[in-house]
Amino acid sequence: MWEGSGLEESIRIALGSVERSGSQMNSGLSIILVLRGEVALKTPGQNRSLTQSHYAVINHNDVYILDSTGPNVFLWVSMDQPWLEFVCPEYAHGRYYCCSTVSNPATQPLFDVVRQRVVRAAMLRYQREEGYALLVQAELMQLLHTLSLHFRSDARRPSLAAKSGEGTAPHVLVMSATPIPRTLALIISGHLD
Repeated sequence: MWEGSGLEESIRIALGSVERSGSQMNSGLSIILVLRGEVALKTPGQNRSLTQSHYAVINHNDVYILDSTGPNVFLWVSMDQPWLEFVCPEYAHGRYYCCSTVSNPATQPLFDVVRQRVVRAAMLRYQREEGYALLVQAELMQLLHTLSLHFRSDARRPSLAAKSGEGTAPHVLVMSATPIPRTLALIISGHLD
């Protein structure tokens, strides 16, 4: 489990609204999910209008501007760079192009998976049940895995490097017959004895 500067500082999940923000530099990886209203997102790679249930990923070191034409509410999930490097350096240095406004019927299920993982992480964070920190991290690691497999813009994805023999560690599959969330989180984080 991450014990760097603290989980609360490394993974930020918040509800908010915006009228207009100035240019800001993103540190780490962030996802904005609009719950109500409309939010305009401007980054070097995209200029999108996000309406209810739409989301976009903001990459590390991207300068972004949020703007609105009316009242809105959004969910903001942000993972800082040291936490991403701790979880998996390949996730930390990838660039992800994932904006649900460009989905089509064939890709909609992938976009739905990302949306569901963001919402689940937020719900776990706000419920604060016992072991919630591990569960939030597990949900975000699964989210990062989905982004890395399907929305990464790098020419060579980790799966291609593994096929060509460039990978340094083998993949490990751990299974448990016990469907307890804490056990699942421990397995995913690698802390199960």
